[in-house]
Amino acid sequence: MRESKFIDRNSEKWKRFEEGIQAQNLGPDELERAFLELNDDLAYSRTYYPNRSVRVFLNNLLTPVYDKIYKSRPFNRKAMVQFFTQTAPRIHFSARQYMLVSFMTVLLGFLVGFFGTRHDAQFAHTVLGSSYVNMTENNIEKGDPLGVYKHDSAGEMFLGIATNNLRVGFYFFVFGALFCVGTLYLLLTNGIVLGVFTYMFTSRGLTGEYVLTVYQHGTLEILSMVVEGAAGIMLGSGLLFPGTLTRTQAIQNAARKSITMFLVCIPIIIVAAFIESYLTRFTNIGNVQRTLIILLSLGFMLYYFLILPWLKHRRNKQFDVQEEQPRPETVLEFIPETLHSIGGVLMMTVYRLRKSMALWGLLSLGLGIAGFYLANHLGNQDITRDVAFQLRRWVYSSTQANPDSIFEAVTSGAKLILWNIYACRYVFSAARFPELLPVLLLMWFMVFAVLQLQASAWAGKTVKFGAWLKTALYATTAAAILWLVQGFWWPVLWLLWPLLSMGLGLGILHYQGNLFRGFRASFGMMGKHFGRFFGSMLLITVLYFMLMMGLWFFITVMLNFSSSMQNVNPFSKEVLGFYVQLNFVLWPLFLLAGGYFYMLNGIVLHEKQTGSGLLKRIHGIGFRKEVYGVETE
Repeated sequence: MRESKFIDRNSEKWKRFEEGIQAQNLGPDELERAFLELNDDLAYSRTYYPNRSVRVFLNNLLTPVYDKIYKSRPFNRKAMVQFFTQTAPRIHFSARQYMLVSFMTVLLGFLVGFFGTRHDAQFAHTVLGSSYVNMTENNIEKGDPLGVYKHDSAGEMFLGIATNNLRVGFYFFVFGALFCVGTLYLLLTNGIVLGVFTYMFTSRGLTGEYVLTVYQHGTLEILSMVVEGAAGIMLGSGLLFPGTLTRTQAIQNAARKSITMFLVCIPIIIVAAFIESYLTRFTNIGNVQRTLIILLSLGFMLYYFLILPWLKHRRNKQFDVQEEQPRPETVLEFIPETLHSIGGVLMMTVYRLRKSMALWGLLSLGLGIAGFYLANHLGNQDITRDVAFQLRRWVYSSTQANPDSIFEAVTSGAKLILWNIYACRYVFSAARFPELLPVLLLMWFMVFAVLQLQASAWAGKTVKFGAWLKTALYATTAAAILWLVQGFWWPVLWLLWPLLSMGLGLGILHYQGNLFRGFRASFGMMGKHFGRFFGSMLLITVLYFMLMMGLWFFITVMLNFSSSMQNVNPFSKEVLGFYVQLNFVLWPLFLLAGGYFYMLNGIVLHEKQTGSGLLKRIHGIGFRKEVYGVETE
């Protein structure tokens, strides 16, 4: 059957289903009929018209019907049980070498901390801090050596400990991407802290009380740390040692397994926090009960992470083979005039970023480093002085922030977010630093030039000299607006960036290269599709803060390491100054990747609103028939 005849025969039915779906007035019988008939039509179009827009149209029409039917499915207990009894043990067995490395690293740190404190009493002050050591010694003199667990209320303590341990566990996992060095460092330092803490009590004849109190929760906590460290080392090994797989396949394989290991540890961390908050504080309960808790915790961890995987492997020698198989690599190249979800567009952006990282990264690195030092030195160190001024003015107040309560932790986090925003002003606020204007112009021109080349390639056009002039004018407009708005640059940037990026793609693909018509079209679509537009901005915002706060923590950890375990103030002038330099390097890359994401979203929204791709293909059917005189396609 010809595609035109297929569309004519079913168009009324599709229209009726589409109107019913939008009005949400389809009854159960009609919904079942819509699902069956649309599914048949989609299967037919996939067979005979795989590269036609009618297939895309039917796929998008069927999706809400599928969601309506299956969104209320009952919880699949069988899948959950299979995850914990089959999938996770299989991964644990394949990660046994990484668990051994993680355990040995913690043990090495423990020995360093234990014997380091035995050799030099000041070592404890260096690692734990003088205030904590003095508090512990005072508790020992009072006859309540582990009274530290009794200071806060149980509920507040549980929330604080669970949140902190989940955050630290996430660092163990994700810092493995730094070629394993970040995870190994965290394992070593935590082992050192444990060794110092242990010596402080055993050297005073309190070994029994220490073990029975601390290891009620410490058994689960420490062994979970070993598993999380193994997940991080596995992630880094996929990057360092791909073996016979491609590096991309090795990283994907390692990331999938390491994420599973981390997820398994989450409920264990929460249970450990509950024990620490509600049971450890009762140091006067019987030794039998405390010993039983420790033995049950130890038995569970050894059985689930070591014995159970070994038993399953013994019964089936191919037990862990499945976890080593590479997954096929998906090519996620964007095709104009097609429909995609926000998640699909984000995956395409990540794929393009990975494919173009060498070019985009070099451009961003060169522009960022040159921009910072040019602006700083031409401005007679204005940026450096301003960082120091802000440090004294309001950021320095966070140096005394010790998040012993949820409120203080939230306050400290809010100050960190505010500094994230403030640090970006050095990149964009040229009104305060006029030396930044040429850097800002170059940055925007680079972003729009790369996006223009990509959009022109989709349109099958070559970029002529006049188009480059329009791009330069576009970049100048963006830089000038951010200059003029001064203190309001942040909301203006977050609104202007997607509108200009969307307008650039629409202007080249749909408005004969007229960028300003594209900008007007993108502004109109923002009002009609505000939910998707706002969701896109929110997604980019969350990703930015996750990236920058992770880098903040990494900078602090590295400075701690270089300062021989001395505590480094994360709001010090050195940290903040380096953080500002980091923004200069990362923002061009972030603008480029985010602009690509917004441009794809704009093209998808235009196709959703106008159906231009579908109409073009339908009109092309009659044209080919008329020219070539054929009756089939």
